[in-house]
Amino acid sequence: MLLDSLYTIKSLEHKTGLIVAGLELQEDHPIFQGHFPGKPVLPGACMVQMVKEIFQMEMNESLQLQKANAIKFLQMIQPHENKILQLQIQFKEVDESNIQVNASINSHEKLCFKLTGIYKKE
Repeated sequence: MLLDSLYTIKSLEHKTGLIVAGLELQEDHPIFQGHFPGKPVLPGACMVQMVKEIFQMEMNESLQLQKANAIKFLQMIQPHENKILQLQIQFKEVDESNIQVNASINSHEKLCFKLTGIYKKE
């Protein structure tokens, strides 16, 4: 789990079909020393994992990304410049075991990451 080590939740709002979380990156996390030395960037796999962790926590379900229709990395997230992030997850149940998700991460009102896919309840 990356929560509380790589990032912390500063605000969280959950309405029907929408989760919005204010996040703060931990600039001194060891992952930034290797990705990339001298010019740290948040790895794409971590962004995907952040979506999953917050979505699971708010849905109170164990979830697995079943299908990713689109994953787009639009802007680099550098922890010293983009420490504060906003994660938004729009979702709707497709059937009793599958949930369609459109997620995004923004920094300073710039879209950095988008994910469209299906999560399966485990």
